[in-house]
Amino acid sequence: MLDAGLAPESAWRHLAVEEGSHRDREAHGGEPASALAAEDAAAEGIAAAVVDGLADGHPLTAAITDAVAAAPPELARSWAPVAAAWSVAAASGAPIAPTLDRLALVLAGLDESVREVEVALAGPAASARIVVVLPVVGILFGLAIGTDTIGTLFGTAPGLVCLVVGLALLIGGAVWSRRLVRRARSSDPTPGLAAELVAVAVSSGLGVERARELVDAALDDVGLLSSDGTVAAALRFSRRAGVPAARLLRAEAEQARRRAATEARRRAAALGVRLMLPLGVCVLPSFLALGVLPVVISLVSSTARVL
Repeated sequence: MLDAGLAPESAWRHLAVEEGSHRDREAHGGEPASALAAEDAAAEGIAAAVVDGLADGHPLTAAITDAVAAAPPELARSWAPVAAAWSVAAASGAPIAPTLDRLALVLAGLDESVREVEVALAGPAASARIVVVLPVVGILFGLAIGTDTIGTLFGTAPGLVCLVVGLALLIGGAVWSRRLVRRARSSDPTPGLAAELVAVAVSSGLGVERARELVDAALDDVGLLSSDGTVAAALRFSRRAGVPAARLLRAEAEQARRRAATEARRRAAALGVRLMLPLGVCVLPSFLALGVLPVVISLVSSTARVL
C-alpha cells in the first residue's frame, strides 16, 4: 500500500479493516482452520490497536510502538521488528516502504530457519513425549499378564513406596525433558536485526553514533536486544578502512543470521543425545518402580499366600 502511494495512516486503517473482515469470515465458518488464519486474526489486533492510537491523537510511530508493547507476548514478538524498523525509518528519514521490503526478506529468511529447526526437533521432541509413557505401559503390561498391579501399588506398603518413587521420577523426567526441548528451541528471534536497522539509519545520512543510539532506543521500546559488539566492530572497521558502513553492517547481519541458524541446528542435533539423560536417570527407573517391581511384589505375595 505504501508503494502504491497510500499515506501510512491510511495504510494501517485499511489493514485493520481488511484483517477484521477476514476474521469475521473465518468466524462465520467456525474456528480458524489454519495457523495462517490465526496469524491473520492476530494481525488485525495489532492494526486495530494502531488505529485506536491514531484516533486518540498519538503520532503513528508511537501508536505502533504502544500497540506492540501492549500486545500478548507471542504477538508482540512477531510485530516487534516491524515496530522497530518503522521507528528507525521514521526518525532517520529513511523511506519506509523500502525499509519494510528489506525487513520482509530478512524475516522470511529467519522464518525458514525456524521451520528447519522445528523439523529437526520434531523427532527428539516426539521421543521425549513417548518415553514418558513407558511406566504406564509397564502397569498395563502387569495387568495383561494377570497380576494385580493396581492393587499392589495402592494396597500394600511396598507398593505405595514404588508408587511415590515412580511418580516422582516420572514427573522429574517429564520436566527435565521439556526443559531440554525448550532450551534447544530458545534463541535470539531476530539475529542481525540491530545491524540491519543501523544500516538503514546510516544510509539515510545519520552519523554512526546517532544511528546506534536511535536503533538501541527503538529496539528497547519494543523489548528486543540492542546492538552488540559486532555492530560496533563493523562500524570501527568502516571508519578505519574508509568504506561505506551500510554494506558492512548488512553483511554482518547476514553472518549473524547464518551463525544463529547453524547454532540452532547444532542444538537440535544434540537434543537427541541429551534426552538420554532423563531417560536413563528418571524414566527407566520409574518404569521399574511402577511396572516391574509391583509385578514382582504381586507374584511374591501370591506365592506366599499359596504356601
